[in-house]
Amino acid sequence: MANYFLNKRAVLFVWCAALSVYAYTEIPAAQNAPLPQEQTQTEMTAAVSQAQAPVQGILSITDCKALEEQYYRMQSFDPQLLLDSFDRIREALNTSFEDAGLLDLYFEHAKLISMLYVYEGNRQCGKYDTLIQGEAQDFLRQAEKLTRKHAGFTREQMSALFMRYANYLYTKIGVPKNTFAIASAVPVLYRKALMLNPGNTEAAVKLACWHIFPADVTTGNYNSYIESQEEYIEELSAADRFNAYLLYSIYSMKKYESTKGRAYLQKAASLFPNHVLLLRVYENYRKGIFSL
Repeated sequence: MANYFLNKRAVLFVWCAALSVYAYTEIPAAQNAPLPQEQTQTEMTAAVSQAQAPVQGILSITDCKALEEQYYRMQSFDPQLLLDSFDRIREALNTSFEDAGLLDLYFEHAKLISMLYVYEGNRQCGKYDTLIQGEAQDFLRQAEKLTRKHAGFTREQMSALFMRYANYLYTKIGVPKNTFAIASAVPVLYRKALMLNPGNTEAAVKLACWHIFPADVTTGNYNSYIESQEEYIEELSAADRFNAYLLYSIYSMKKYESTKGRAYLQKAASLFPNHVLLLRVYENYRKGIFSL
């Protein structure tokens, strides 16, 4: 049992260290990477602006996913539209907290704000992120209380909120402050989401991806779960599919299934061919290293 917990701490330490290097060295350096031609930044931003923002001034989940995809294409965007939308969400929550849709939007915005702060050092987003860190967990606790009282939130809605909060925390795993605490909390949130809603495929796939880090040909208990969730990857958003493709590629390579590993890597490349994490995996594979 002691060896289990020591190994668990070691895995988390290696994972956190890898993400720390990625966040502070790879992402800033990649801002000058060549951009794909299929969709320019202007087109992407215009598509978002013409969607939900002119109607009520609040970006929808779809709009947020579009901005996330833009970021994964290594195309920066002006965060002001995002921050203005976030201000309106917080204002609306002050008058109608028992609105699961608003809380869903709150955490989706929080994730993007955190990405811009952690990966790019955006000071404006940093101020908002400090605000989020002070209130997000309280929001989640209040929502959980309402769920237990069967008032305001269904189990499925609470499951989705746990995932939104986990996605927000995930952006901070590479940050030195409280790294281990955050890395420990994320899989717990995945499990909570699944306990509330066993049909939450996002939680199931992301928990499987989390298990890939310590997995190899000898870890049968991890492997059976990882492989049972593989069929649900295609149900994820583009950014989440990209991350899952990379991790399942690594998993396949560690199991000596190189053809399958290369196929997953090609799937990731078809989504975001210039993303630095993809280029990092390519380089590691050339060195015979099967990890991020």
